[in-house]
Amino acid sequence: MNLKKSLARQTIFDTLTVLRQIWLAGCDEYNLQQRDPFRDMKKFMPPGPPKRLPLGVKPNIPVWRFEDAMKIVENMHPGYVNVTRIMFLTGLSASEIAGIRKQDITEDSLQIVNFVSRNGKKSTLGKTPYRPREIPITKAIRTCLEEALQSAHDENLFRTAKGEHFSCSDFYRHWNSAEKKAGVDHMKPYSTRHSFAAWSLAIGVIPDLVVELMGHGSKEMVYEVYGKWKKDLNKDVESIRRFMGDDYGK
Repeated sequence: MNLKKSLARQTIFDTLTVLRQIWLAGCDEYNLQQRDPFRDMKKFMPPGPPKRLPLGVKPNIPVWRFEDAMKIVENMHPGYVNVTRIMFLTGLSASEIAGIRKQDITEDSLQIVNFVSRNGKKSTLGKTPYRPREIPITKAIRTCLEEALQSAHDENLFRTAKGEHFSCSDFYRHWNSAEKKAGVDHMKPYSTRHSFAAWSLAIGVIPDLVVELMGHGSKEMVYEVYGKWKKDLNKDVESIRRFMGDDYGK
């Protein structure tokens, strides 16, 4: 019997909890030294229903208004302006930026297959199986890639402000400095990814494409979270369109 299809998540959890208590009671009764087979049961539970916010409630996901985002770009260290722009243009995280190599650029797309964590650990796997993906190269993105190629002296595409291999930690430091100079509220660099999604929806990009470009496994995140920012960004639509370019989302 397939429990994922036949029973609700809470029903499965409640049933296994009762069985676990019986198991533990038996171990106590007979002094058994056995590993608890239910210890990791949450890892194997089917996903629960998506959390829905009350009508009119804005999600607690940080998204930049366009004007404030451009203040970050304008006040960023010159060596990181290009990186900051491409993060807003693509939704790429800093760890994904660090993993991009010259060979990942094709004629019309950017291949996202490698990731480098903040501690420098390399991996070919993202948070989900969907994170490895292709990003179509628009004119705006191509400009950023060509600028990066000019300073790339090995297989790694993006550099630090000092010309070394891109470092998430060093970028975060300069990001925080740019925020202070710009006089805007603090949000982590990962907010560029959230902003990319919300901006895309605000200018009318098909949600399915946004899901694909971001490497999400389902539409729930896009529809239920990022979509709620569309109204707040109404005044930014034309500025966002010019920034992304007419060829984005086509």
